Amino acid sequence: MNRLFSLLMQGYTIPDSFSWYAKKTEAIPTTDRITKLVGYIMQGVTDPADRRALYASVLCNLVMMTQYGPEIKAMDPDNTYVPVIRPPETSHQDPDYCMHDLILPIYSYKPIVAMLEDDIAERLDGDSWFDLMGAACLQLLREAA
Repeated sequence: MNRLFSLLMQGYTIPDSFSWYAKKTEAIPTTDRITKLVGYIMQGVTDPADRRALYASVLCNLVMMTQYGPEIKAMDPDNTYVPVIRPPETSHQDPDYCMHDLILPIYSYKPIVAMLEDDIAERLDGDSWFDLMGAACLQLLREAA
């Protein structure tokens, strides 16, 4: 998961207020396709210098529970992450540590489908954000391989 997190966070600095979500990263050469995929995956994060680390951390955790999880793990086996939880000093009512406003309607992510390799796209589970993010992250790792 270190490579996936690195791709999602590349070029961004995690502010102190979200340092709880900071992970080990590495510079990975990008392509236009990687840049476009990351743009679609992260498009709901409107303040990238802020909540991007939260979104990327949660996303790295969630995609492991999709049908694409085993392939993602095989491509990105190093995981130096702590479990994704709230920082202890935050409240469950604090909207800054929630994801609901960062996830857009499914149609916003539809351009991702055209960027997927056939073997990934043909397994997509309808209009599920969860499944589409798993597919997109697997494609992202394939592009970076």
